[in-house]
Amino acid sequence: MTSTELIDRIYGLLARSRAIARLAVHTRGISTAVLGKRLAPTTLPSKNGEYWLLEQMRDVRVAIDAGANVGEWSEQATRSWPNLELLICFEPVPWAAGELERRLGSDSRVELVPRALSDHRGTLTMWQEPVGGTMSSAVAGYSADTAIAVSATVVTLDEELEQRGIEQVDFLKIDVEGLDLHVLRGAARALQAQRIDALQFEYSEAWQRAGSTLRAAYALLADAGYRTLLVTPGGLREFPLEAMTELYAYANFVALSPRLVSRFEPVEPIW
Repeated sequence: MTSTELIDRIYGLLARSRAIARLAVHTRGISTAVLGKRLAPTTLPSKNGEYWLLEQMRDVRVAIDAGANVGEWSEQATRSWPNLELLICFEPVPWAAGELERRLGSDSRVELVPRALSDHRGTLTMWQEPVGGTMSSAVAGYSADTAIAVSATVVTLDEELEQRGIEQVDFLKIDVEGLDLHVLRGAARALQAQRIDALQFEYSEAWQRAGSTLRAAYALLADAGYRTLLVTPGGLREFPLEAMTELYAYANFVALSPRLVSRFEPVEPIW
C-alpha cells in the first residue's frame, strides 16, 4: 500500500464519525477566518496597505476609480499624487454619486461618471443600499436586505478609454463589490497592450456569488504580462495560489505591468 492510499484510507475511516466530521466543519470555519485576517487585518484603507500603496505611486498623472462610492479613496489619491492631471470616478449609485460630487466636484482634475463598469455595454440591475451603505452591488444577495433593485447604465473600460482618447492609465482602482473580474475583462484590450501601469482590485465573498475566482483574475493578468501581488500593511506580498483553494475573504491585490515590477520588491510570501 502506498502512502497516498494509506492516507486516503485513514481519511475514509475518520469520515465515518459524525463527531469528527462536525469538528472538521468547525475547524475549517476557524481556519478560513484566521487566513482571512492574515490577508487583510482590517477593511480600513489607512491600515490595510491601500493608502501606503497610494504613497508609493506619487508620479501618477492619469487614474481611474471604478466604484468610487462617496470618494474617500479618491480624495486621498488627490492628496497623495502631486502630479495628478485626471482622475475619472465611476459611481452609479445616485446618493453616493451626490456625496462624491459634494466632496470632489470642485476639483478640476476629477471627472465624475454616473455609470458602472463591467464587461459589456448596456444596463444591469443593482441592489442599491440606503444612504450610508457601502455595499451596493450588482451581485444578487450580497447587499443589505434593505437594498432596492435599480437599473444602472454599464460600460466597459476599453470603450471609455477609446472614446476619451486616453492612451495610458497610471493607476486603476477597482472596488465594485463582486464584479471586479468583470471590470478586468472589460479592460482586456488595454491590459493586453499594457496601457494600464498598475491596477488594484478588491477580492471578497461577493466574488463567489458572482461566479468569479481569484485564479481567473491571476490568469487573465498573467496572460497580459502583469505580476499580481497582495496588498498588506507591511508592503506587497506574494500570494501562493497553488497552496490554496478560493478563500473568498476580503483582501486587496495589485497587478503591476513590466514597467513597474522592478520598483516594488515584494516581502516574503503571505504564508
